[in-house]
Amino acid sequence: MLIEQTSDGWYFGKCVQIPEAFSQGRTISELKTNVLDVINLCLIEYPDKYQFEKTNPTIQTIFISNEKKQIVKASNKKSMFT
Repeated sequence: MLIEQTSDGWYFGKCVQIPEAFSQGRTISELKTNVLDVINLCLIEYPDKYQFEKTNPTIQTIFISNEKKQIVKASNKKSMFT
């Protein structure tokens, strides 16, 4: 998931593997919840297009500095799609 903070303080994020999965949130936690909801909807709506193993997918979060457009922090988390 790529995350970028907008000029008005909101966070925008998108899933690289699923271009339709993007959202925003006031906090990073809210953003991640919103993007995971959209990912789940995409997996339901497009089951033939997106076939991922649902056992232990890894979510890599990359924070991008708005000023320099560079990676500030990256982390990996194990998460299950619901």
